Amino acid sequence: MPSLQCLIAQRRLLLLSAVLRFGGDQLHALLAARYPGGARLPWVNLVLADMRLLAASVSPKLDELGDPEAQPFAWAAFIAQYPRQWRTFVKSMRNVSMPLDEHSTKQYKRRKEAAARSMELQDRPGCFLHVCHICVDSGRRPSSFQSHAALVSHMRASHGCKSVTS
Repeated sequence: MPSLQCLIAQRRLLLLSAVLRFGGDQLHALLAARYPGGARLPWVNLVLADMRLLAASVSPKLDELGDPEAQPFAWAAFIAQYPRQWRTFVKSMRNVSMPLDEHSTKQYKRRKEAAARSMELQDRPGCFLHVCHICVDSGRRPSSFQSHAALVSHMRASHGCKSVTS
């Protein structure tokens, strides 16, 4: 049985192929998407890591495509032209270990600390339960808010987020 992390990576890569069925330019646009500060979106970092891991696990079959960040059109063309082979490659990731890179580990620790602080505040009067993940991920002092509406307002004003989900 593959690890939970491996199963999630497989699902992300299969979702990526579903996105690409509607045209190849989406991958390039997705990889180019950035926060106003220039940082890549978290999902993009995960997909890039998954694609690199997939390339390493089915080597040398995907070696000619190059790095997914540098050659997104080659990857998109392969995924669109050979959907069955892509699915087979993705499903073959069953026994692959999923290493966490340094950035992911630091990001996880920052979010865990912010969540712990949030839980500590939960029992106090006037508690602040909503924490801005962008502030946490960037290493700045986390901004916390009493309501989701206040958090959304902060994210729009401070980070330029147009659409904010919970």
